[in-house]
Amino acid sequence: LWLARLYRFQNDLPHAEEVLRSGLAQDPENEELLQQFAMLLLDQGRAEEVIALLGKNSDRSSSSELLALLGDAYVRVQEPARAESAFSRAVELNLREPEYRRKLAQALLTQGKADAALSQYQSLTELEPAEVQNYLRMAQIYRQQKKLDRAEESLLRAKQRAPGSLEVIYGEALLYEA
Repeated sequence: LWLARLYRFQNDLPHAEEVLRSGLAQDPENEELLQQFAMLLLDQGRAEEVIALLGKNSDRSSSSELLALLGDAYVRVQEPARAESAFSRAVELNLREPEYRRKLAQALLTQGKADAALSQYQSLTELEPAEVQNYLRMAQIYRQQKKLDRAEESLLRAKQRAPGSLEVIYGEALLYEA
């Protein structure tokens, strides 16, 4: 594992892949090796191989990290429903990790499931009360749903956390235009 990480650090990806494949041949259930190999493949744009590697056991996987990597692979091959499923499982396994919830919300938005995405962003505001992006995404969803008063409320919360932010100002302009 460390040898593969060192090869990746030196950008010697063929040797890193060789070491990881060798390790997985000896221990195919090793989650750390699987995680490193999946990250290597994703870095190289080989999402289909990640899906083949992780997808076969995803229904019984207990690793939120592996499920999130699988979700990332599904995003790259433009399969948002499968990405949603993988990210949803990752969130179930690790409720305190905001990145999985954020990716789940984006997968939901991609499919047009605004209410479900909104619920995820609301949960994110509880996990990360200072993160402005969550309030901006909520304002965007509310604006698209024509709930302009709630969109304004979300923008005000964003503005409190990041006064003078160009993104917040842009969100306000879009809201007033709507």
